[in-house]
This record gives sequence, C-alpha cells and structure tokens, in this order.
Amino acid sequence: MNPLLFIVFIGLALHLLGIALLVRRMRPASKSGPKHADSVSIIKPICGVDAGLEENIRSILEVEPIGDHEVLFVAGSLNEPGIQVARSISAEFPDVTTRFLSSSGSEALNPKSANIIEGIAASNFDLIWQTDACIRVQRDSLRVIHSNFLSKESDLLCALPIGVGETNIFAAFHNSYLNTYLIPSIVFLSIVAHHPCTLGKSLFFRRTTFQDLEGEEVIAGFLAEDYLLGQAFSRGHKKVDILPLSSIASINQTLSASSLLSKNLRWLAMRGSISLPALAGDIAFNPFCFAVLAALFQPSLFFNVVPVVYLIKLVLELLGARVLCRPAYRLPHLFLLPMREFIIFGVGLVSVLRRKAVWRGTYFDLGKQSKILNVTRGHSKKELVSRATNNLRK
Repeated sequence: MNPLLFIVFIGLALHLLGIALLVRRMRPASKSGPKHADSVSIIKPICGVDAGLEENIRSILEVEPIGDHEVLFVAGSLNEPGIQVARSISAEFPDVTTRFLSSSGSEALNPKSANIIEGIAASNFDLIWQTDACIRVQRDSLRVIHSNFLSKESDLLCALPIGVGETNIFAAFHNSYLNTYLIPSIVFLSIVAHHPCTLGKSLFFRRTTFQDLEGEEVIAGFLAEDYLLGQAFSRGHKKVDILPLSSIASINQTLSASSLLSKNLRWLAMRGSISLPALAGDIAFNPFCFAVLAALFQPSLFFNVVPVVYLIKLVLELLGARVLCRPAYRLPHLFLLPMREFIIFGVGLVSVLRRKAVWRGTYFDLGKQSKILNVTRGHSKKELVSRATNNLRK
C-alpha cells in the first residue's frame, strides 16, 4: 500500500472523529438565566479596523446584562482608529459603562497581551470576559457563558467561536480552517487527550485566579498567550473547559492572499516553537493534499482515489458547517475549500525551520514556547517613502 494513502485514510478518519466529538460537545444556548446576578468586566483588545468592527462592537454593547457590567476597549494608543470607532458607537449606548484605555506604557512584548493586562488591571469586577475585536456576539451570549462557567465550576472557560462572513475565497479558507480543523482539533485534545488547548478569541475567568497564577508573566513575553494561559491554569490545578458556541462568531469577511499566508505562518510558527509533533500533525492532517501527492507517484490514483477524497472533503465541510449551525458556504467557495490544504502543507513545511511571525506589521523572532526574542516594527509604504525622501533631502 502506498504509505501516502495511509496518511490520507488516517486524516479522513480523524476529520470525522473530530466532527463527531464536536457534536457531543456542542450545546444549544441555555434558556435559563444564571443562578444569581454577577458583575462582569468585558475586555475588548483592539488593533486596527477590521471589516465588521462596527457591528462587532455594537453587539458587545447590546449584550444582555447579568448584573452590573462594564466594557473596556484597550489599544496601544488612544489615537488608534479602532478606538475612535468604539467611541463613536459607544455614544449610542449611554446606559452602558464604557472606558477607553491605552497600553502604551506596558512592557509586554506581545501587543495583544499588553492590552489584556491593561484591561484586567483597570477592571472594576472580578469576573473577566475577554473577547477579540473580530468577535460578534448575540444578546444572550454573556448569560450562556456565565451559566456554563457556574454549572461546570470552571476556572477558565474557552468559548470557541464559529468562523463566518466570508466574501472572498481567502476568507473562506480561513473560516474553513477554523471550523473544520481548529475547533474539532481543540475538542479532540480536550476530550481524548485531556489536554486543554485554549483559543483566545473568547475567554471567561476570574481576575483573582489570573493574578494568583501570575498570569501577567505567563502572557507578556509570549506570542501564543492564549494557549499558555490555559496551560498555566491547568498546571495550577484549575479547571479549564472548552465550549463550542454557535452564538459567538469570528467575523472574517475579506482577506488577501498575503494576509492569509501571514496568519498561517504566524500560527504554525508558534505551533512549531511549542511542539514539533503538533506541527507535524498540522502538516499531515491534509488528506486531499496527500492524495494528490500519492497520485504524483502513482498516476492511476488521479482517476479513483483523488476524486473520492475530494468528495469526502466536501461532505466533511458541509457536515462541519451544519454541526456548528453556520450558514452553508457559497458553492464556488465550497468547491475550492479542499485546495486550502496545499497552503497549510506548504506553510507547515516552511515553519519546521522558520521561527518568525508577522502580526499587523510587527515582526517577531520566536524561541521555545513562542517566547518573543526580538521585535521589529514594520513600516507602511507611505512611511518608507517619506523616510527615503527625508534622507535624500539631508
């Protein structure tokens, strides 16, 4: 038997197992309210202005309260365009307590960690709900998360969002990776391996627990701050729970090819710095890609195995979307989704040796466990032209 076909069959089996476990772990939105009212500080780290930011901010301001709550918008500077958007929309909700904070004085090397640390330090309440700028919630999302946090007796609850909103193929690739690979993989690791793998798009925890575990030191100097925070809670014998929720969405509308490559290079560089076996899994978990590779050595497979694997991949994409209760992919996007595997395969091979990541124009050199060794600030084309012009004048 062609050894590459063995990888194909294992990959398809794990895909199906991941989706089956996702069905087991998925919970419908609870209709019952929390056992008692609680005060919550909602922290929204912001960097730049992504498509859909206005509605994402509006959704967090419209969330149904479970007691007193405040919304803290935190950015590297109060002059950030995203902060200006947040100010404008917050003015429509005078009854919601909002604050706008800058992390410019932070010594954290990870910009997102700096924002989170600043928000936690400034929070008025012990319960913290941190949600990324790309996250859009429903009115009952806070109530559902809080109810699960109490009923599960969690110390850290990671609410996994579904990827939606794509308007071009690269955004569809990104959402497919989140829905069909990342979320089922996280659920698999949680249930089968009992290994908490937390995704930082929506985290719910207590400030006092974060401080007891010295959470600031855990996340300040590392790029994979969300995963390492979950590991710190687990090592501290705290209960970490994973909750896939269809009521929380990661909005990814339009991505360029370069943006998609940059995201995947960053994620897989972090994965490689944390665990080479995990990176090997990312590379191998691409059954359609390996079916095509097998056919290159055995051309007859192009006419039997490759079409079958392609159709199975389409079915898995449709099944994953249905389980997550997300809208079906547009047909042109759906038919191209299996091609995403070639990107992950190629980027994964590069990441075996490459330990560099780029996030919003900032370049990071990574050490073990995604430790940030060096930071280089990037420059826009306009800044580079202006600097060159000034040098010529001098």
